[in-house]
Amino acid sequence: ERLSLGIFHDRFYDYLGVVLPTMDIGSFGFGLFRLGADREECDSSNPLVDEVYNSRLALYLAYGRSLSRYDIGLALMLEHHSLNSSSAFSSPGLNLSISRRFVPRLNWLPEVAASLNGHNLIEPEIKLADERIKYPYSIDAGVSLKLIPNRKWHNDVTFSAKVTKVERLDPEIALG
Repeated sequence: ERLSLGIFHDRFYDYLGVVLPTMDIGSFGFGLFRLGADREECDSSNPLVDEVYNSRLALYLAYGRSLSRYDIGLALMLEHHSLNSSSAFSSPGLNLSISRRFVPRLNWLPEVAASLNGHNLIEPEIKLADERIKYPYSIDAGVSLKLIPNRKWHNDVTFSAKVTKVERLDPEIALG
């Protein structure tokens, strides 16, 4: 609903994200992620680690909109990967998210939300140092329940559950 800016930096990870909402046609987003370490940041006590330079830079262009009580988002991703003297760009990848909030009209349960997220539905691929790597797709399905145990407390409790299935791996469950 308003312009958002997110910035994060630590030793190995950088992030910049901007969301620009519009009144009529949805919201547009831009994200830049960097994961990696320069040689001098590596563990100099280990000679094998000291010789490795590994950096990944990802660019996301995103669009989101609410349609008929559903929130829908798309993100196009492109990555640049450097490993020692080799570097390459990936082919584009596509992420899709769909979510919906429900209002059950129960005093103790004011909101239920459900979401489905697909990552790398168009699977990006990169060729680096004579090896071609295809990024795996993954699917997340989640639900959250906002509970109000006692109106006198003026607080609520949210429970959430998520199932993640990554290509060629067993599903994993997360609860919170």
